[in-house]
Amino acid sequence: MPYKNILVAIDLSEESDQVVAKAKETAELFGAEISLISVIEPLHQVYGDALSPYGTHKSLDYEAKKEAESKLKEIAWDWDLSPSDCYVPLGNPTGKIRETALKLKSDLIVIGTHGRKGVKKILLGSNAQSLLNGTQTDVQVIRIT
Repeated sequence: MPYKNILVAIDLSEESDQVVAKAKETAELFGAEISLISVIEPLHQVYGDALSPYGTHKSLDYEAKKEAESKLKEIAWDWDLSPSDCYVPLGNPTGKIRETALKLKSDLIVIGTHGRKGVKKILLGSNAQSLLNGTQTDVQVIRIT
């Protein structure tokens, strides 16, 4: 089945280039368009209400989003992709990736994983694993080295 719209989920780490490179190979093979997404988890989701009394989390979330948008657009330029096809939503990563894929009518999601196992996987979680469970779209998981 040829892919037409690929959504590439990255965390903006140095390893993001490995994920984009594989997605670019797939896109070139099928003549598909690529969109990039990096989801920012709001601080209140990570730290609970510890920051709420100060209202600090909202301004920090806004700054994190602006910085992520800038970095994502840099990555788009580096890979000859359109910066207008970059998305930086706030929220649960798995949910926002699924939601964006649906909105964009993506037929493939590409995401990286470090391949952690056992206790590390349980403690750190895995967005790639969450996407594989319950996503209607095809998912290509790239092992990051």
